[in-house]
Amino acid sequence: MLSKVLLVALAAIFITGEVVIAVAHIIALVVSFLSIHGTFRRKKDQGTHHAVSIIKPLLGADGQTETNLESFFRLDYDIDRFEILLCVESKDDPIVPVVRRLQQKYPNVRSQLFIGGKNVGLNPKINNMVRAVEAAKCPWLWIADSGIFAKPSCLQDMVRCVSPEVGLIHQLPFVTNPRNFASYVNAVYFGTSHARAILVSDPLNLRCINGMSCMIRRGALEQVGEAIVLLCAPDGIL
Repeated sequence: MLSKVLLVALAAIFITGEVVIAVAHIIALVVSFLSIHGTFRRKKDQGTHHAVSIIKPLLGADGQTETNLESFFRLDYDIDRFEILLCVESKDDPIVPVVRRLQQKYPNVRSQLFIGGKNVGLNPKINNMVRAVEAAKCPWLWIADSGIFAKPSCLQDMVRCVSPEVGLIHQLPFVTNPRNFASYVNAVYFGTSHARAILVSDPLNLRCINGMSCMIRRGALEQVGEAIVLLCAPDGIL
């Protein structure tokens, strides 16, 4: 008798879980549609005048690194309203000649390479970025991982979300052109469960942030407190 009750309870839990996942899928699809075509879409005339410092923590190089990095030099944005701050730990990092090559190719784009981090805490990514954050001249900081490819209108899309009450804007990345098993796994993950969680959390006013690409108001970041910044991973901070 007890085993039967247990089986019924487990079945009820399983069915409930499947229903919750199905509802989450529907919500995610509706939010996606409205974001692209409907009420959530930002007006095209909303401000693209905000100055942004793009901070790129870099480590190593692969077949896509230069293409990804070059996309930030090709952003369709007022060239006087953004800068690119690139961070590497070592002068021997293979990404350094890639950065130098892009700086020569796009001399009109304000960019600066920082070699050598600053040991301020436990997180090596934050240690790598500290000098760039300190040198940033703009009130908005866009932190984007080396694996991020930005379409030309990407920065405009993010800036259109700026309003007085907004302190952080993030993006939902997806994998393009998978080339091996690991990248196919990433494509499935970012296109399914990860995307669903982010899309469902937004209309429910839940804080679920993707740290791979996010833009932070500098004043809001300073309010977080130095202790948290030094101890937490980027996603945890956000």
